[in-house]
Amino acid sequence: MEALKARADDPFGRRVRLTSVDQVDEELLKILAKALDQNT
Repeated sequence: MEALKARADDPFGRRVRLTSVDQVDEELLKILAKALDQNT
């Protein structure tokens, strides 16, 4: 996983790039689902 700079007009303050499919697991999916739920 690597941190990316967000653009000035980007509504999200932080961005990351997954560099391998191996980085996706149940814990990451739960974190993403929680973040999505908080942002809707």
